[in-house]
Amino acid sequence: METLIIHTEGRKLKLIKELLKELDIGFETAKDTKSPYNPEFVEKIMLAKDEPEKPVKASSLWEDIK
Repeated sequence: METLIIHTEGRKLKLIKELLKELDIGFETAKDTKSPYNPEFVEKIMLAKDEPEKPVKASSLWEDIK
């Protein structure tokens, strides 16, 4: 047995699935679970989400940027 990975979506994906069914070829589908976001960035966002909100002064918006 050999595995074939096809990267497509929409109408082409539907047609390929129909063809495989017509040819009586078994197949599996899986969603791409790899995140396009930097894991460190996601972690910072998730941690900040749980912190209580602090009032921010407009004059101090640019002070902490590194």
